[in-house]
Amino acid sequence: METLRIAYPETEKAFLESLNEESAILNGGTDIHVKIRAGKWPYTRLISLERIESLKGISEEGKYVRIRCRTTFSELLAHPLIQEHFPLLWRASYEVGSNQIRNRGTLVGNVVNASPAGDGILALSVYDAWLEIWSRKGQKRVAQIHEFILSPGKTVLKADEFVHSVILQKSNKPVRALFYKVGQRKAMAIAIASMGVVLETKNDRIKDIRIAFGSVAPTVVRIPEIEERAFDKTLNETTVESWMPLLEKRVVPINDIRSTAKYRKEVCQRLLYKILAL
Repeated sequence: METLRIAYPETEKAFLESLNEESAILNGGTDIHVKIRAGKWPYTRLISLERIESLKGISEEGKYVRIRCRTTFSELLAHPLIQEHFPLLWRASYEVGSNQIRNRGTLVGNVVNASPAGDGILALSVYDAWLEIWSRKGQKRVAQIHEFILSPGKTVLKADEFVHSVILQKSNKPVRALFYKVGQRKAMAIAIASMGVVLETKNDRIKDIRIAFGSVAPTVVRIPEIEERAFDKTLNETTVESWMPLLEKRVVPINDIRSTAKYRKEVCQRLLYKILAL
């Protein structure tokens, strides 16, 4: 491997001008060493965002919340907007690695890494998040999280683009959130399977439910068929049991070094019953 050079631009303008096909963005960097050791690192130059303060922070913009690309998981956990309006993202952020990883790792970095096991990606999928993408030419576009990730490690980003922000829409409805992750050990594990749920009920009936699973397909899986069938149903064991055939169709895991496809499906079935605890 060639020597890896690192640039430290101090303004957004200087950063954008330096984007090209030979460069990768250093934003937390918690996955870079892993990729280098695996021989999956084609870049010769890193562009660090460390000195660009304008790319950091969380702000409220009317009915939306903007999370800029340098915002770490620790900052998400400490912010009242995330705790109040996006409890699933808060819970998922707590499950990301160790304190050291949460202090360095960013939500946008998790998204761009595009792993089907990404805890942040799972939460953003449930919330139908939008990503604001900027290009070197000054152009801006948005992409929904479901459109942005194409397959493991692959996104719609072009060589002269970067994800500036995550955009989430607030909801004033009272909801409950559930996040479960099953790994090979109790802490700091990549998920064998994971599930995120946001639930709204009224008079013991489901008025809105959003469900996503991680690590069980090439990308995080939402199951709209369950979400549609659940409307106005009573949340009980019979209702959850009726969702199993729909789960079977949408969850298509593989065998890998961490688990078998059969075991992953069984885990997802057990996780679905956890919704009864909400």
